Amino acid sequence: MARVSEHQIEEIRRRADIVEVVGRVVPLRRAGRAQVGLCPFHQEKTPSFHVNPDRQIFKCFGCGKGGDVVKFVMEYHGVEFVEALRLLADQVGIQIQFEIGGSEEPKGLREQLFAINDFAADWFRRCLTAEHEGVLARDYLHRRGIDPEMGRRFGLGFAPDSWDALSGALRSRGFTPERAADAGVLVKSEKGTFYDRFRGRLMFPIRNTAGKVIAFSGRVLVGDDKAKYINSSESRIFTKGQNFYGLDLATDGIRRAGRAILCEGNLDVIMLHQYGFSESLAALGTALTEDHVRRLLRSTNNVFLVFDADEAGQKAMERAMDLFATTDVEPRCVILSAGDDPDSFLRREGADAFAARVAAAPTMLEFVVNRAFAAQSSDATGRARAVNALVPALAKIHNAVMQSTWIRQVAERARVTEAAIRHEMRTLRRPRPEAAGASRPDAREAPRADAEKGILKLMLIHPRFAYPFDEDRLIDLFTRPDLKQLASLVVERCLESQDDREMRIAELVGSLEDSELQDEIAGWAMDEDRIEEKSADLAYVEFRRRLATEHAKRRFDAVADELDRARHDGNEGREMELMVEKRRLRAQIDELAREGSVVS
Repeated sequence: MARVSEHQIEEIRRRADIVEVVGRVVPLRRAGRAQVGLCPFHQEKTPSFHVNPDRQIFKCFGCGKGGDVVKFVMEYHGVEFVEALRLLADQVGIQIQFEIGGSEEPKGLREQLFAINDFAADWFRRCLTAEHEGVLARDYLHRRGIDPEMGRRFGLGFAPDSWDALSGALRSRGFTPERAADAGVLVKSEKGTFYDRFRGRLMFPIRNTAGKVIAFSGRVLVGDDKAKYINSSESRIFTKGQNFYGLDLATDGIRRAGRAILCEGNLDVIMLHQYGFSESLAALGTALTEDHVRRLLRSTNNVFLVFDADEAGQKAMERAMDLFATTDVEPRCVILSAGDDPDSFLRREGADAFAARVAAAPTMLEFVVNRAFAAQSSDATGRARAVNALVPALAKIHNAVMQSTWIRQVAERARVTEAAIRHEMRTLRRPRPEAAGASRPDAREAPRADAEKGILKLMLIHPRFAYPFDEDRLIDLFTRPDLKQLASLVVERCLESQDDREMRIAELVGSLEDSELQDEIAGWAMDEDRIEEKSADLAYVEFRRRLATEHAKRRFDAVADELDRARHDGNEGREMELMVEKRRLRAQIDELAREGSVVS
């Protein structure tokens, strides 16, 4: 697997100024040390999105997102870490060198693939507008009600019914057929010759969030090809199960609307945009994948699924439930009339009618439950069959509160007890999967983490305190595993650098894999109520006292519990030992309380 060296990652971070990167997509104004603007990740009227040029981090105090410049690009464009690096590298003029089993990715390969796709997209567009060549495709678009301006916006084109028209055009521009096959627009035959993958098809360019063409989808218009739609083969720049059609144009619409509308077809996406639903996109004619869901949930937690009203579409909607069941997000299902898809519905009923269907959309579980009961008779036998059909779906819901709510609703509707449904769920013996977005258990187990956060923030601002922190072994007093790991990393970096100046927080944030922790640290670093040098020593003493106090109290509670057990068991020797330990801990807690001072 391709990997970018740590040296090059840091070079990209160093050269990509976060104010400049963010400023391209978010209007910013100066406010004190920071630049502020309206958050691009959620709707707001009062700016709560801050960018700190000194520390090269961002933080929204409304939705909580925060991190370095790479994290911003990942969140804004909905891409993985490596793709975010590529986008930044393009902006700052760095040629990424990949490490693949000790060797580098061929230099310029991605650039060549992008160039081939860009040339092909322009060539397909010209074919569509050609007087005679594109008349068939233009007539088709006219019959489907696609506005010419919308066609231009989506970059629609036409592939002539020829085996070598595109390949000849590519050769004339100096592109090799081997590289064009790598891009997915040509195919190599068994005889070793190359021919056009797309022939006699309406062409839909697939673009990434930066607007670059990464692949194509083609709808058959000419010939007897049984495949209604075909896509480019997968390549270095295109993975079918990770990309959406229309994502580049839907990204801003999703932010403005605060939701995403996911449908099945390319023409559905175009028609939805044409009628004002610019938050719409599709999954390239393939079943929804975990990667699709992960990428979508980076942009919004409000997802509306609009699958065709036929049996295949309804089953696809049920399959999608398996993917969302392992998240804390419950999508809604937009229900259309039988035989309808968004394209036909909008052309017949209009935008207001579709908006009404969206407003009335049930949650996915409501849809599945209603469908299960509707498929059976209303007598006891039918209700039992409906429950049995729903048990697997209920068992997959990872969120305990959501699961309990739906078990109660299904039980009431079926006129059975919740215990009966839970019994059937247990018989499945299917462990619930871990959720990608599950709440961190560490935070629940250690609710009193203020001192841990406080002393970490102190070390981030004043790295000199890493030395006494290490000598006092305060890390042993931490209760949250993620903060303990972070403290270890901070101390290690401080001791290695032997630098008493403020830590380079952007580098630290960027090195963390936990996205929630990145958000949290960015908030600490952005806090204007920083501890100044003159009060830093007192702050350290106070945080150390709090950590020791909380540790002693936890130990005191544990000893008290053990003392009760010793008394119950009649173990007098152990009881005396624990009473002495309990008195010692009480005296320690009282002494620490007397030493207490308040640090603002």
